[in-house]
Amino acid sequence: MNRNKKIAYITVVFVIAVIAYSVYWDSYKANPSNGGFVPKIGNIAPNYSFVYASNGTIANISSLRGKTVLLWFVATWCSGCAQGNEILNGNMSFFESRGIDVIEVELYKDLGYSGEPISSFVAEYAPNASAFRDFHSAISGYNLSLAYDGRGYLDIYYLIGHNGTVIYENNGTLAATMGQLKNTINRL
Repeated sequence: MNRNKKIAYITVVFVIAVIAYSVYWDSYKANPSNGGFVPKIGNIAPNYSFVYASNGTIANISSLRGKTVLLWFVATWCSGCAQGNEILNGNMSFFESRGIDVIEVELYKDLGYSGEPISSFVAEYAPNASAFRDFHSAISGYNLSLAYDGRGYLDIYYLIGHNGTVIYENNGTLAATMGQLKNTINRL
C-alpha cells in the first residue's frame, strides 16, 4: 500500500472511530443524574465506587479519606494514556515520597471501545508502578466515570486531599502535565 492510500485509510478509520465514540458517549452522558457536574476544586469529591483490579475489592471514594490521592481516569486503548503510564512509571517514587496514593482507574467500559484490561495495560506501560504499595489499578463503575468524566475525556485526573476535597484537576494528558502536577504537590 502506498503512503497516500495508508494516510487515507487511517483518516477514514479515525473519522469512523470519532463518530462512533461521540454517539456512544452522548448516550452515556445523557444520564439525567449527571446534570453536567464535574468535581470542582475545594468541593468534596463525589462518592462513587470502583473495583480494585488486583483483588476485586469494591471501594468508594470516601474510603480514601485520610490519604492524599491522585485519581487518574484512563481508557486502555488511548495512546496518550499509555504515554502517561510510562511517565508515571518513572515518577512513582515522587508520589511515594510525598505520601500520595495513585489510583489509575479504567473508565467505564473503556468509553465504549475494546481495550485491554487495566492490569495488563499497567503491566505493559508502567511495569514498575505495581511495586509501589501506594499504587493501585482499578475499574470504574458507570456513576464514578460519569461523575468525574462527564465530558468523556480519555485522560483526566484529580488530586484529592486527605479530607476528601478536590485539590487539583486537570483534563490534559498526565504525560503532558506531570510537571504542573508535581509543582502543585510540592506546594501542598
